[in-house]
Amino acid sequence: MRVKALLLLLSLSLVVHCTQKASLKRPPLARVDVVEEEYFGRKISDPYRYMENLDNPEVQEWMRLQADYVRSILDRIPHRQYLIDKMHEFDRRKSSRISPLRITDNDYYFYLKTTPEDETGKLYYRVGYEGDEVFLYDPETFSSDTTKKFVINDLSPSDDGSKIAFEVAPNGSESSTVLIMDVASRKLYPEQIDRCWFAVPSWLPSGDAFLYLRLRSSDVHDKDREKNSKTYLHVVGTDPSNDVEIFSRSKYPDLGIKPEEFPLAQYDKDSGYLYGLVLSVDRRLNVYYAPTAEVNRDRIEWKPLFGPEDEVYNFYPTRDKLYIYTPKNAPNFKLLRTSLQHPDLSHAEVVVEEPKDGTLTDFAVTSDGIYYTVSRNGVEEKLYYEGFGKKTHSKFACLSLRAASR
Repeated sequence: MRVKALLLLLSLSLVVHCTQKASLKRPPLARVDVVEEEYFGRKISDPYRYMENLDNPEVQEWMRLQADYVRSILDRIPHRQYLIDKMHEFDRRKSSRISPLRITDNDYYFYLKTTPEDETGKLYYRVGYEGDEVFLYDPETFSSDTTKKFVINDLSPSDDGSKIAFEVAPNGSESSTVLIMDVASRKLYPEQIDRCWFAVPSWLPSGDAFLYLRLRSSDVHDKDREKNSKTYLHVVGTDPSNDVEIFSRSKYPDLGIKPEEFPLAQYDKDSGYLYGLVLSVDRRLNVYYAPTAEVNRDRIEWKPLFGPEDEVYNFYPTRDKLYIYTPKNAPNFKLLRTSLQHPDLSHAEVVVEEPKDGTLTDFAVTSDGIYYTVSRNGVEEKLYYEGFGKKTHSKFACLSLRAASR
């Protein structure tokens, strides 16, 4: 009887809710104006191409009516203001939110901190975990344009923490500008590098230059802005228009980089090499590498490390070893190890075997050994530690991370 009563109550609630929605005046449907184009011999029809022009009064009116309609529905949610007040109350219980966090080898902590009163995170740093917090930058001061809300998308400190490069973007968009700051004085360098998104500044050992990815255009409405992007070398304090092209399709046509792929070059301090990653939606990595000393040459002799056919999904280099995460001949993934200077994947050593009852999902290499995680049934994750010098692959430390709710 209790089940029947509950079902009846739910049914009545649905009837009332649907009746309320039906009583609202729905906005008009968008006008259909077909534009037909041909791509690779196939004709494609787009009935709403005109809506891409956000300056069109018709489009603006349609969007306004849609927003008004949605607002009228949201305003009818029972106890809506009570729920909003509760969420604000819960937010006030947290003093701040920290993300992301970057820690240098000399114990400098760089991070964005957002308080309940902030709409965007501000940049801070401290020396050591217990060090005093020092404010560095508020992205809202980037521009006087009050129609846009500027945020910091990413940050990258130099290895010694003396400088930091960070990306500022309007409204969290995919069109960032890289700024560079001297940490001790908290002063920005004069140059600003635009046409950035996913720039990933990678500092070189000198600490006065970094590699970064730059798009062809800064116009977010340009459908080809991401094509033929390039990695450049920037020296701090110089004009970005003089930056040197390091890794790109145009400079290295023999590498077969496609226009839609991202040629991202990074410096790795653990191995002392430059890595050129050709990134796309394909998770199989396509990577080249070269000694860091070649960064100042007119042409870097990029050597292939592995291609899509090797089925490498992640890798970690040390001074002389290369750890490779792959599902090749191992659907649940395995971890291999080979020489960095003379990599040979076909004869690589298996350091973590493919799990028999789960999936190897991630790994990390430390000076003492390897940490890795194994997922089972999609609801249980276990963390293992494998010490170096072990003749067997015994897992003598394990942490279970259960995702199932209790």
